[in-house]
Amino acid sequence: MSNRQDRRAELTRDYPIVEVPFRGSSVEVRAGEGELLGIRGWILTFGYPDDVSGHQLLVGHLDLRYPLKRHLAFRIDGFDAGEGGAIFLPWPYVGFSIEDVATAPPPAHGYSKAIVSFVPVLADDPAPPGLGSVITGRTQVSVEPPGVAVEVPAGCTQYRVLPATTLAAEKRITVEERSGELVWARYTIDPAEPLASNAALGHCAWNETPLAPRATIGLAHDDNGHRHVTVYWRFDLGRIR
Repeated sequence: MSNRQDRRAELTRDYPIVEVPFRGSSVEVRAGEGELLGIRGWILTFGYPDDVSGHQLLVGHLDLRYPLKRHLAFRIDGFDAGEGGAIFLPWPYVGFSIEDVATAPPPAHGYSKAIVSFVPVLADDPAPPGLGSVITGRTQVSVEPPGVAVEVPAGCTQYRVLPATTLAAEKRITVEERSGELVWARYTIDPAEPLASNAALGHCAWNETPLAPRATIGLAHDDNGHRHVTVYWRFDLGRIR
């Protein structure tokens, strides 16, 4: 085994079984503790043991840091982690917190199970082929007049809004992008329009999130009673905004 392979094996962090309590405190796993030299980032792989059946409603949070650059830090809050997968995280230190947001506890033990692995990408390694640095999340809210404001999660770069329940004919959803008292954009969504999930334009497109601090997405409708609306979030770790 080469010195390079030795170092990669030494730095790899494997967490075979992570137990996440139902509706309790989050559980954090880490990679890159200390001021390590020559680390470009980490391949985070997240999955489940064979004895886990069904979909687990897990939400992830990332604490990303660059200790050697004046402790530069970046926070990602509230992305979907229920299906697992792999992603390249271009930061030398990663803290990955997992939270169970299910409405009922898992039947067997009262906690969810996950398997987490961090494999280092060294400074002169090429970018991992086929792996992106984009994750997504979602928030569903009940909207009734006069409306609600949904806080934009930390680190979110784009969003889109879709109705989750049917509105009466000719009724619309109003969306307002705000940073505190400053309104960046205000537009309406007509649920009668086609909801193509890959639309590049229109109300199903991804929109830039308003700038922090106090960034919110305001939601209102002109129908009666409450209606459920889902805001989808996109976190692109490969861009600056």
